[in-house]
Amino acid sequence: MKEAKEDVEAVQAVLAKSKIELQQWVCDVKQWATQVPDGSRTDDPVGLQHQIEGLYLGIQQKKRDLYRLTDRNKQRHKVRRRIVEEKKKLSDAISQYNSLPTSTKALNSADDLLAAETPIWPWEMVGDASLAMKKKVFDKLMQVQRLEEEEAVLVEEMKRHWDHICRRVKDLNDQTDALSDGLTTKRLSEDAYCGLLCLLRKQLHDLKTEKQRVKEAYHRLVTGWDSLDVLEEDDCDDYESMSTDSYESADEDSVDPHF
Repeated sequence: MKEAKEDVEAVQAVLAKSKIELQQWVCDVKQWATQVPDGSRTDDPVGLQHQIEGLYLGIQQKKRDLYRLTDRNKQRHKVRRRIVEEKKKLSDAISQYNSLPTSTKALNSADDLLAAETPIWPWEMVGDASLAMKKKVFDKLMQVQRLEEEEAVLVEEMKRHWDHICRRVKDLNDQTDALSDGLTTKRLSEDAYCGLLCLLRKQLHDLKTEKQRVKEAYHRLVTGWDSLDVLEEDDCDDYESMSTDSYESADEDSVDPHF
């Protein structure tokens, strides 16, 4: 999360753009993605421009995906086939655009365009950011947004887990207190009473050990996060202190000394 945000800030500094301007680029990419050009028309400059840019970005994305599919031969073959198909469409679209009477500057070949990281399109106004640049910024901002959403879900799950452990500690404390005070021993023999009390104390000890381990792990995990504190300590501290004294004041002679 921290690295992703720093990456966005670095790009923003290099481009000398405000957050509002970058958000406008996000809107531009979303608007571009929703536009559907008429592929049947070969005399529409705007439609061809849109098609060429879309094919270029699509092929570049598929090439990046191809590198990640190292152990999936069927998927790699499918992606390669899609790249070949879209590259042919790109070449056809470039030929159609260059043949338009309104084209003042011819586009390079598909191979030359794909070799360039950020091609310069002849229809872009001077000073305007290319769609490819806007798409890069869009991807980085969407990555931050996804990480923030995943962080919120993770924090909520951590809170639920922590609350569950706290409730279990409280329940065991209550049971141990009731047993130590003789509230639930009417039908228990002395041996049964000692065994049950030892069992509850052992379970409570193990649970507190687990709780401390979870607490330390969660504190390490949330260090540096912007989220609220995951662990609500007040309630759990109350649970911790509920039966500490009762353990010490219980009749030691009634408990197995070997426990």
